[in-house]
Amino acid sequence: MTKKHLSALSGLIGLALVMRFFSFFPSVINHDESTYILIAEGLLKGKVYFKDYIDTKPIGIFLLYAGFLKIISGITAIRIFTALWIGLTAWVLYLAKLRLGSDAKAAKAAGVIYIFLTSIFTFYGVAPNTELYYCLFTSLALWLVSGSATTPAWVLAGLSLGLGFMLKYVVVFDAAALGLFLWWRQAQFKSGWPVFWLRALLMMVAMLLPFALAWAYYAQAGLGDTFRFYTFEVMKNYPVSRSLPDYLKFLADFFLRFLPVTAMFFYALFSGSTPRNVRMLGALWAALVLAPVMITGRLFGHYFIQLMPVFALLAGEFFAAGRSDALPRWLRPLLQRRLGYPLLALLMLANVLLQKKDYFDKPDYPRIVSNWLRERMQPGEVVYAGNFHQIVYFLLPQDCPTPYVHRSLLWEPHHIAALGIDERREWEHIIGQSPRWVLYQGRWRDNLFTRHLQAHYRRVEVFGKDIMMLEQR
Repeated sequence: MTKKHLSALSGLIGLALVMRFFSFFPSVINHDESTYILIAEGLLKGKVYFKDYIDTKPIGIFLLYAGFLKIISGITAIRIFTALWIGLTAWVLYLAKLRLGSDAKAAKAAGVIYIFLTSIFTFYGVAPNTELYYCLFTSLALWLVSGSATTPAWVLAGLSLGLGFMLKYVVVFDAAALGLFLWWRQAQFKSGWPVFWLRALLMMVAMLLPFALAWAYYAQAGLGDTFRFYTFEVMKNYPVSRSLPDYLKFLADFFLRFLPVTAMFFYALFSGSTPRNVRMLGALWAALVLAPVMITGRLFGHYFIQLMPVFALLAGEFFAAGRSDALPRWLRPLLQRRLGYPLLALLMLANVLLQKKDYFDKPDYPRIVSNWLRERMQPGEVVYAGNFHQIVYFLLPQDCPTPYVHRSLLWEPHHIAALGIDERREWEHIIGQSPRWVLYQGRWRDNLFTRHLQAHYRRVEVFGKDIMMLEQR
């Protein structure tokens, strides 16, 4: 590892910390992160995922957060850890791009672009989601096999993909893209096919190893059928159908939202001056990872994070040495330090100020509510956060009174149907714990639990416009 590489690492990590600074402080940016924290905390207390706590994701993300909580404590610390993780991912992309034949300027640009892509819009990277974490593993796999890799490097790449797979199963599409790229590159040389297929087999076995170990763990615990249900059956229940205009609007939103980078991506993809390896990898990877983004029909912006490493990898070529000669004159100043660097600094400042407005200046109601409860709760009392933010349990601290930690699982019909939840039984389970305090946000929905609330609870406080604190009569 050279000084230049280490300098790039420190620079990219520093950039990630600055770009995400004001996102470190709010208790909630999105509910998924809150779920990771609560279930991870439960695992550290001896609870079993898919039994004591239930969600729709593989166990990997909760084990990763359990590791975070073992090392550090608190939401702000986890956000800082996430920024470091993103900076490290950008650095691995930088190293992989060098191995693929790009020059240092293009490689650094790729890392910087990745950090910008994941640090601007709330639901496209600022809110911690599984995609932010498994992108490190997919990028690491690329780096391991992008040069003249040895057989152990292929095995390690497979293991890295397997770890990413345990965070979210859509990593199989990244693996397919990388496999096709390696096959294409091998076909160029038309030699060593027995070694290639042996390496490919070992890589596949290594990728499946973490999943096999997880299944074996649940099987020996007598939960094999439970693991199979949440891994295969629930996933089949989630996709929804969408119209073609819905998909086109979803794609257009991403491409237009990141328009400067979009233009750089397509410019590099079709430019003959881009290294052939980079162009082929970009085409395969982008096409394949777009498939799971669209297949589910659940058009969430954070799904596009899976595309961002390859997006940055290609877009970085726009800044390769000597590129300005091929550009129109009006674009050339952008690649010069005297204009490019001040413009970059201005974008960073604008992003930091907007994040301050969105994440720091606004009232932090989950923290306000938790402080209010902490002053009034007696030992042994149960709190149910209802359809409000589940991070309240972590802030108090208190165990969640239902296995369905993510608030939407019990409050949204499509989740209830997909998970096969016995709704009446679960509401009765919560009512049976006789929570003294219940939170409810928004208009009343008609179900067994809300009818029970209206009959047996009284409103004692309202936070903001519509966050009700209910106390048992």
